[in-house]
Amino acid sequence: MNLIGAMDRCVDAVVEAEHSLPRVGLVVLDDWCNPTGRIEKASFDAVIDLAKRIKPETTLLLISKSGTDVTGSEEAYRSRSKSEFEQNGFDICGLYADQKNIVHLDFNGDVQDCRIEESGFFV
Repeated sequence: MNLIGAMDRCVDAVVEAEHSLPRVGLVVLDDWCNPTGRIEKASFDAVIDLAKRIKPETTLLLISKSGTDVTGSEEAYRSRSKSEFEQNGFDICGLYADQKNIVHLDFNGDVQDCRIEESGFFV
């Protein structure tokens, strides 16, 4: 589905589709918030509402750009609103490239090298 418009209406449409279509196991929201700055409260509240309304066996994957670190930290990426998402039961993953353009997938500190090719994503 490609949804554009008010986030609360999009959530309603996703929930309706997820409940009416058989065997939905994954819901992906890409570019669901502004690419920079703090995640807007309305957008954050909408995805929390979505997470509560979809079936427990359905995985919700939120994709957004990471934040910019202005503190001088050496971390590879900065998750926006990380503590708020973790408080609501979300896991945080990071997908980033280093100076050698090697792509890494970080899931709770477990970092794996991976490749993204025409035929898919390989860890």
